[in-house]
Amino acid sequence: MVGAIILRHLLSVKILTIYFNFIILEQIQFHNDSKLTYFLYMMGRAT
Repeated sequence: MVGAIILRHLLSVKILTIYFNFIILEQIQFHNDSKLTYFLYMMGRAT
């Protein structure tokens, strides 16, 4: 009984960790994409 509760808790923590990591990675990726877009935009203006 207690083992099942602990197992379920660990599973939910693992899912939350993966979920938050995914969100953070998405934010970083979006930030990098916007920087790249801005860089290409500035290069386009320079030429």
